[in-house]
Amino acid sequence: MIAQSWIAQSWIALAAISALIAALHLLRPPARRVALPSMLLWARALAHASRLPAAWRRRLALALALAIAWLLLLALPLPGSLFGTGEATRVALVLDTAPSMAARTRDGRTRFEHARERAARMIDALPATAQVALLDTTASSLPTGFVAPREARAALTRLRPGSPGRAAMPPLPGDAAVHLFTDGVAFDPAAAAATIHSVYEPADNVAITAFDVRTLPQQPTRAHALVQVLNASPGSRHVQLLVRGSDGFRASQALELAGGESVDVTLDVSASRGGVLAAAAALASDAYADDDIAYAVVPAHGGMRVLLVSSGNAALQDALRSLPAVTLSVRAPGRPDPVQAAGEPRYDAYVFDRVAPPVPPPAPALLMRPPAVSWLGEPPEPAAGPGLLRVASAHPAVQGLNWASAPVQALHAVHTATGQSVLLHARGQPAAVAFEAPVRGVVTGFAWSDAPASLQVQLPVFLGNALGWLTGSRDIVRTAPGTIEVALPDAQVSDGNGVAVAARTVGASTVFDGPRPDVFTVRAGTRTLQVAVQPAAPQYAAINRTTLAEAAPGAAVAAAAGPLPGAWLTLALLAAVLLAIDWLLYSRRVTA
Repeated sequence: MIAQSWIAQSWIALAAISALIAALHLLRPPARRVALPSMLLWARALAHASRLPAAWRRRLALALALAIAWLLLLALPLPGSLFGTGEATRVALVLDTAPSMAARTRDGRTRFEHARERAARMIDALPATAQVALLDTTASSLPTGFVAPREARAALTRLRPGSPGRAAMPPLPGDAAVHLFTDGVAFDPAAAAATIHSVYEPADNVAITAFDVRTLPQQPTRAHALVQVLNASPGSRHVQLLVRGSDGFRASQALELAGGESVDVTLDVSASRGGVLAAAAALASDAYADDDIAYAVVPAHGGMRVLLVSSGNAALQDALRSLPAVTLSVRAPGRPDPVQAAGEPRYDAYVFDRVAPPVPPPAPALLMRPPAVSWLGEPPEPAAGPGLLRVASAHPAVQGLNWASAPVQALHAVHTATGQSVLLHARGQPAAVAFEAPVRGVVTGFAWSDAPASLQVQLPVFLGNALGWLTGSRDIVRTAPGTIEVALPDAQVSDGNGVAVAARTVGASTVFDGPRPDVFTVRAGTRTLQVAVQPAAPQYAAINRTTLAEAAPGAAVAAAAGPLPGAWLTLALLAAVLLAIDWLLYSRRVTA
C-alpha cells in the first residue's frame, strides 16, 4: 500500500532526475577554438592535463552528478515515508507473538527477542514527532492507535510470545508504512502489505504432543500411560523419554526419531499409587522448552472393597461381583458394623439397596431408592406414574447407558440441595443426584429391581461408573491450553506447585488462564477437582515449518519501503561527501 506506492514514485522520480542530468551533460556547449602565437602555453597546458581520456572524464562527472542527485532525493522528507522529519511520519510495527517465536537461536536469544530488538532500534531512530502503532499477531493488550515513540517503546518491553492459538495479521492502518517481524511459522506473511523482517533460524525441537493415563475396563487394577513424542528438528535425533510421578515413580525409554517423525509410546504405570505424573522429552540441543513437559493425573486403579447393604437382591449382588477388582461383602439392614462403630472405615464404598444408614457412612455411598433420613435432606417423593430416565448432565456416573430405552415403574423424585448435581431426571423431576457432603455419594430415586429388563442388563456399567467416581480421589478435567472455564463458582485455583492462580467468577463458573501444560487444583467449598491442561496441538511444536527462507535474525527479506527511520541524515552526509569529491576532482581537472 503506502510502501508500494512510495517505491513506484521513487523509481519515477529517480528516472526523471537521471534523464535530466544526462541531458544537461549532453547539451554542454562545444569547446571554443582559440589561436595562440606561442607553443610555450600549449606545453605548460599539456603538462597539467588529465591523463584520463575525455570520454571517461565526462562519464565520471556524470556518475558523480547522478549519485549526488539520488542521495539528495532519497533524503527528502516525503509525506508518508519512513524517514521524513515532518508530522506525517506514521509507522506501524507488527510483532509476531505466536508460540514458535519463543524458540532459541544459535546465539542463545529467542526469535522474539531478536524481533523486539530490531523493532526497538527502529523506534529509537524515529523523530520525537513521529507516530507509532504497535501491533501483534495474537491480540495482546497493547496501546490502541498511534502513540508517541516513547510510549510505543515502553509497550514493546512488555510484549511476550502468546499462548497457543490462532496467529494472524491484525487490522492494519491504511496511512502508515508497515513492518512485520516474524519467523513465518504460524502464518504465511507473503500476503501482508508490509516489509517483512525475518527472524527465522532452524532449531532443534522435540515435543510431548499428547499425554494421558487411563485404566482399562477389563484391567481396572492397572494404569497405562500413552505418550506421543514428536521430533520437529531438521534431522534425526536421539530422544530420552522420562516419566516421573509425585509418589516417586520413575520410567524411561530411549527413542531414535527421524526429522518430523512422531511415535506413540505406551508405558505401564500401575506401580504409581496415584497423583500427578509428568512426562518429559529430553534433548540437549532443544531450542523450545514450552512443549518438553506434559502432565496427567493417575486415576485410582487398586482393588475396591465394597459393602452391599440389602434385604436380598441376587441380581445386584451378581452385578457387583462381576466388576473387576471388586471384593464384595453383603450385610443385612440393621446389622451393626463393628469396624464402623470404632470409627475406622473398612470399605472403600457402600451400596445401600432401598435402605439408608441413620448417619453418614465412613466411605462414599451409592443409595438406591433410600427411605427418609435426616442427613440426606428431605425424603424422596413418588412421581406420578412411570417415566423415562434422561441424562441431565455429563457426569461419569451415568455415562455409557441408554437410559431412555424403557420407562421405570416405581420412580421417586429426589430432592436436591445447593452444591448437588442432578444426573438423571424423569417427568421434569430429578431422579438421580450426586453430592459431596457430608460424604461423597449418589442417590437414585429407583431401585434396580424397579427397572425393566432392558436397563437391568446394563446394571454392571452403571455400578462400575458410579463406584469409580465415588472412590476417585478427585474429579479430573482434561482440557487444551488457553482460557479454562470450570462449572464451580467462587473457586480457589492453584497450579502444580501450589501457587495461587488469578481466577474470576463468570456466572456459575470460574475462569482462569492455563497457557501451558500443568495440573491445576480447583476448590469450591467441599468440592475439589483437578484440571489437567494437555499438550497443545502438534502444529505448535513444528517451529521449523516456515514460509520464509533462512536469514540472519532481524534481516529484512522483503523490499523495504525506503531507508530506515533516521537514514535521511546518513544520505545527506554521503551527498555532501560526494559533492566535496566532485569539487576536488573538477578543481584538479580530473573531470570535465
